[in-house]
Amino acid sequence: MSMDSFYEEVSNLVEDKAGDLTAPHDAVIVLFRVAFEFGSKHYGISGIIHLLSTLLTSSLEVLAEEDSNRDEHLFHKLDMDGWTPN
Repeated sequence: MSMDSFYEEVSNLVEDKAGDLTAPHDAVIVLFRVAFEFGSKHYGISGIIHLLSTLLTSSLEVLAEEDSNRDEHLFHKLDMDGWTPN
């Protein structure tokens, strides 16, 4: 399965189920928790914290660029090869 297909499936699931939550930010918190727990199993806690830091830095760079190409998905730039659990 491609990353884009997986994204579409998760996105559709969230859209279908998020309405059952008290507030929309609850879905965001659950998604971060799932990502953190899943990532920690594969890359260790320090590895997933490094990944989150990289995502935050990349997101801030996109916001800082006035002529940013927002169509380019910044998450596809990440290279996780060689990362090992700590």
